[in-house]
Amino acid sequence: VAPSVVLEPTPSGPEQSTSKRGWKQTVTQEVIDSIGEREVRRQNIIHKMIEKEEQFVQDVEFIDTCFIKALRRADPPIVPLQELDSLIDDIFGNILDLRETNKRLLESMYVRQREQKPVIQKIGDIFLTAAAEFRWAYPVYIGHLPVAEKRLKDELESNAEFRLFLESVARLPESRRLDLKHFIGRPSDHLRNYPVLLEATLKETDPENPDTDFLSAAAQAIRDLSTVAQLRTFQNGMARNPNGPKDWHQLVSKEVLEATPKKDQQRQSVIFELIYGEMEFVRDLETIETLFIKPLRAPGQTIIPRDRLSAFIRDVFWTYSDVLVHHRKLLDRLHEIQREEHPHIRSVTAPIYDAALNWQDAYMEYVPHYPIAAFRIQEELGNNPAFKAFHD
Repeated sequence: VAPSVVLEPTPSGPEQSTSKRGWKQTVTQEVIDSIGEREVRRQNIIHKMIEKEEQFVQDVEFIDTCFIKALRRADPPIVPLQELDSLIDDIFGNILDLRETNKRLLESMYVRQREQKPVIQKIGDIFLTAAAEFRWAYPVYIGHLPVAEKRLKDELESNAEFRLFLESVARLPESRRLDLKHFIGRPSDHLRNYPVLLEATLKETDPENPDTDFLSAAAQAIRDLSTVAQLRTFQNGMARNPNGPKDWHQLVSKEVLEATPKKDQQRQSVIFELIYGEMEFVRDLETIETLFIKPLRAPGQTIIPRDRLSAFIRDVFWTYSDVLVHHRKLLDRLHEIQREEHPHIRSVTAPIYDAALNWQDAYMEYVPHYPIAAFRIQEELGNNPAFKAFHD
């Protein structure tokens, strides 16, 4: 059964009830005749921006009401209670933070309408302020999106009740026949549209209008956010996406590339390769737990007899978890530097030097033990057909 929809109202504004009519339909002919065609086009674009912002805020409210809250209220549960918080965190991330930032943006636009109606003289400053707020919310959300889409796909495939729930929500008029994958992708699309609309407004703005500088700065600031979001996506992907960036050049704009001397391009590429290699290594170490240790320990599994299992896992994997802790810490620090300094990282010497000092004991334990681990694996492969089938 689909949840009943009681959406939170968007902030009230002077154009809210007439936004679908277009700006020209909200003012007198006398106003239109007094400002010229170029200004009419500018006001129409600004009006469209407010309309799009209203729809976006309503969509995020819809997500909260009809997906997040409905899943929490469901009785009987649609998702097992012990998995519900994890599922909501994975699929929806920090989308409610976006709701608050965009509500503030929309309220600021309404205030400007009230102050300057019927012709808005300046709007770029509002978006420049919003860009500063967006910086703390949008890159985190968009960078997390691949995780959200994978968790959604997995839950749809494994949980028939969840699938039926989403189908019922999609039939609500407020959903506009759009599915959840579309809704969780809305913030990414919405962020990409800002520079397009701001530049369209700039094109119709008189060069003498002080708004030109604000519009240009806001468009660039939000475009830069898209680059930060792309970087977050790259980091969260942990080198798993075969089509993802594999070189520094793929994570920078054409303008940045052209402005960067060849020598520094080479330096940044080497730093990128180092970070990428660390991502691959940590990913592989984390895979040991997923592909080997957990399945071997799973209840009911008899791949290796229970009386020998703990000793086998100890002999084979030894102190790999200690090595993983050190490399995870190094990678987290490298990612932090990358987020703070991209596209021109100054230095990664300090975290690597620190890691080298701290992981010595873990490697001194792990490396000499490797021949024992290799022998135990070969021994088990030769004597245990169930383990050989599992291994192969």
